[in-house]
Amino acid sequence: MEIGIIGSGHIGGTVGTLWARAGHSVFFSSRHPEQLVALAQATGSSRTRVGTIREAAQFGEVLLFAIPWSGVQEAFDAAGPLDGKILIDTSNQFTGNGQGQFPNGISAAEFNARRANGASLVKSYNTLTSRFLATATGRTGPKRVIMPYAGDDAAAKHVVAGLINDSGFEPFDVGGWSEAHFIEPPRRPSAFYGEEWSLTTARHLLSQLMKGQ
Repeated sequence: MEIGIIGSGHIGGTVGTLWARAGHSVFFSSRHPEQLVALAQATGSSRTRVGTIREAAQFGEVLLFAIPWSGVQEAFDAAGPLDGKILIDTSNQFTGNGQGQFPNGISAAEFNARRANGASLVKSYNTLTSRFLATATGRTGPKRVIMPYAGDDAAAKHVVAGLINDSGFEPFDVGGWSEAHFIEPPRRPSAFYGEEWSLTTARHLLSQLMKGQ
């Protein structure tokens, strides 16, 4: 699969590397693509390249959007039209004043989906640090770590689940936009954000959360 990485810092660089090593074609991008040559070479894959955000957006069937919250709109503007793309949103709503607030209590994921230039957005890869992702990938059996994801497009979520598996984690569907809150940074402790769970534990926690809605 052809994947564009929009923002190739800690999360984007780590996840993009995992996908490249799994055999996908990966296009790393940032505002300074000349700084990404070593990252692409370190993947050990001949199917990686580097370039601008617009070039990565045009290249990828799937895009990993790994941008700090304050730069989200700027990155969308740089990417241009995204009609027909699947966009995996890793951004978390941290601002200079704490956590962002959204109209009518919608999730940060849905807020971004409304400004995603036509892409089908799935929220994922936002709950764990890049260092943990790099070391926990590929675990098997009870030690395999879940990677939660959320969104309203079933077809897009199916593709994302496959990519989560390819990156060495267990895909775990928490639901649609109304359930995306479960994996976003809250004002109080969260069942999923910042936590390392097995599939059995994750299923139990999600069941309890759904009962409390």
